[in-house]
Amino acid sequence: MLMGIIIDPKEHLEIRKTSVTFLCSFASNPATHQILREHRAVDVFIYVMKSNDVSLMCTSAALAVANICDRKGDFTELAAGCSDSLLCKLIDALRATLQGQDYPANTNGFYTDWKLVMGIGFMCRHPPARAVIKHLGLADLLRTALVSETSSTKLLKYCLETLWLLSVD
Repeated sequence: MLMGIIIDPKEHLEIRKTSVTFLCSFASNPATHQILREHRAVDVFIYVMKSNDVSLMCTSAALAVANICDRKGDFTELAAGCSDSLLCKLIDALRATLQGQDYPANTNGFYTDWKLVMGIGFMCRHPPARAVIKHLGLADLLRTALVSETSSTKLLKYCLETLWLLSVD
C-alpha cells in the first residue's frame, strides 16, 4: 500500500514524500533489505530516482538503493535509476549539508553528513557512477570535511573510505 501511494501521482505530494522518507529509513538497516526486496521497494525507489524530482526525495531514494545494492554486491538496480543529473543532486546535497544548509534550499530538509557520504561511497563502488562522481568534485568536498574541526568520527571514517574508492581506476 505504501509503495502504491508513492507511485500514484494523484496522491498529495507531502504524503508521497513522507512515504519515501519512511521507506528510506528502513533501507539504512541491513536487516530490512530482504523484506524490502520481497515487497519490491527497490522498484519504487528506482521509480522515484528516475523522476529526478527533489520534492519527491529522489536523492534519498538513490541513497537507499545504493545502500541495498552495496550489501548485495549487484549494481544493476542502481544503474537502472541513476543518472548524471541525480548524482549531481547528491553532490549538491552533500555540499549543502557540509555548509549546514538545507537541501533542496528553503525546504527545511537536512541530511546527516556521514549517512550521505556513506551512501555516495556505496555508489562509488559502481565504476560508471564513480567516474561521474569524480568529475563532479566529490574529492574536494571530502577533503573539506576531513579538515573541519566539527567533523564526527563517523564522517571522517566514511570520507576516508570514499576517497579510497575514488582512487580506484
